Amino acid sequence: MRRNAKLADLRRRLDFLAEIAAYCNAPIAVPQKFNRLAQLLLELIPATDIGLIVENHGRVDVYTVSGRSAHRLVHLMPLADQLVGATLLKAGSELHASILEDFPRLNNLLLVPLPDFIHKRGLLGIINYPSENLLDEDVQVLKIVANQIAIYFRLEEAQLAEVDSRRLDDELVVTSQIQDSFLPTQMPRVPGLDFAVRLKPASHVGGDFYDIFDLPNGLAIIIGDVAGKGIPAALLSALIHATLKSEIQHRQEPADLLQSINRLIYDELDRTHTFITAFLAVLQTDPLRLRYASAGHTVTLLWQADSQDIVPLTSTGLPLGVAPQLKILQKEIPLQLGDVLLLYSDGITEAENENGRVFGLQAMVDLLTATHTASASQQIAVILDALDLHRGALPLSDDVAIFLTRVESVDHAPLHVLPFVYPAERSSARSLAMFARRSTEELEFADKREQIRFLEEWELAVSEIATNIVLHAYKNNPQHGRIQGRLSLWPDRVCLDLIDSGLEFVDKPPHVFSPENPPEGGYGLIIARQLLDVCEYTRLPGGRNHWRLEKYSRGVPAGALHADNH
Repeated sequence: MRRNAKLADLRRRLDFLAEIAAYCNAPIAVPQKFNRLAQLLLELIPATDIGLIVENHGRVDVYTVSGRSAHRLVHLMPLADQLVGATLLKAGSELHASILEDFPRLNNLLLVPLPDFIHKRGLLGIINYPSENLLDEDVQVLKIVANQIAIYFRLEEAQLAEVDSRRLDDELVVTSQIQDSFLPTQMPRVPGLDFAVRLKPASHVGGDFYDIFDLPNGLAIIIGDVAGKGIPAALLSALIHATLKSEIQHRQEPADLLQSINRLIYDELDRTHTFITAFLAVLQTDPLRLRYASAGHTVTLLWQADSQDIVPLTSTGLPLGVAPQLKILQKEIPLQLGDVLLLYSDGITEAENENGRVFGLQAMVDLLTATHTASASQQIAVILDALDLHRGALPLSDDVAIFLTRVESVDHAPLHVLPFVYPAERSSARSLAMFARRSTEELEFADKREQIRFLEEWELAVSEIATNIVLHAYKNNPQHGRIQGRLSLWPDRVCLDLIDSGLEFVDKPPHVFSPENPPEGGYGLIIARQLLDVCEYTRLPGGRNHWRLEKYSRGVPAGALHADNH
């Protein structure tokens, strides 16, 4: 009989465990789950009542399976940090006297602490445990029950977090739609100007912004950056959008506009303890000139076609929101055909790689130098590709805004300009050579054999020069190398410009070459020069290298052959 009773008790316990496990994912609140669990437990352990005491965000809640008011059980909460397992307390000195007001016939109270893997402290209380001493099998069951209740809370926390996340996502989507509505729906068309823009928030919304306005004789551009990220920054960027749209109807001088915007939104910026940097430019087409003002914004870059160099356009005043009355200067500079203006936010230049190294201003200078003859959209695409190469697997840590405009020049323009950027790796030398070959296949030749010979020689020459850059220019710094440039295709020739930031190439007079003393790039460099019509190397200011490679399909212009520049 005793054996049968033990088997029956074991069967009840197994059924109990199976039922509470199945009940775990039921879509009801924790109090209801506790009630059902406690009812099942009372069938297994015939106590008077079962209570649950839980601290939730500084408030202590008490639940009982009987529904009896038992708020005085809150006095037991300090024990949640002291008990390490199931503990049986006797009525009298071991229990707070006020508890007897809720349970006048209390003989003992069995307390089981909830496990600490939830963000709540809690106790499971068995009122009048039916034995004078704790039974091991009951201790095991109560530990499982305490864990199960903690799992209930953990699931509830996850469900609430998911609801909050969905609500936040919905709010972010709406905020993003509102922010997008302030951006230009159509880019104005200005004869003689080619421009493109990209905006990439670090999250759904951000504080970077831009706007473009079609003026009677040109174009007005603003790009800015609200200090901070997320919804607050997005709301402030929307505010400056709206203010600018209103003010540009009355003012069209960059400095005057920025000062007026500062006066109008200063109170909001002061109240939120933030500021805004902004660069505002007016590009006129007749005559070609640029008027600009910068309220503490990052350095804007102007590529000048005449000088073949970059002019930095630095800040002309403090950021908006620093003071109610700002003095922002305005500057003017003439423009020429082929000039390129590059505006951007510090989310680009301050982007870090896995080693904490920032992208930097010099990278922007290199990219603009290498791609300045390409279309505006092509240049922006290459800059963003270079940024992705730099970041690697890291996500954007700040918003990115970039605007680029070119003063178009049709005189002596190539058929195609294809900008590119590659990491300085051995595989990239091969990829660059293949890119150069494929991009050159549309050149016209007298016969197929001549075309194949030309393409094979061009591919080999590009591969040798690119390999030289990877192995020698970046031999001391292979982790941060980058090769950027452009391929220009003309009716009678192809030209490749390569810019890198590696070590200086040291050329040697031909008479010192020998098998034991090859040139720095190896004999492959000699081969490349023999295959090319132009192979120029120039050491640029700032520790940069420029290689210019050309190969002609219909004869060589006078003076172009091997016009090396050291």
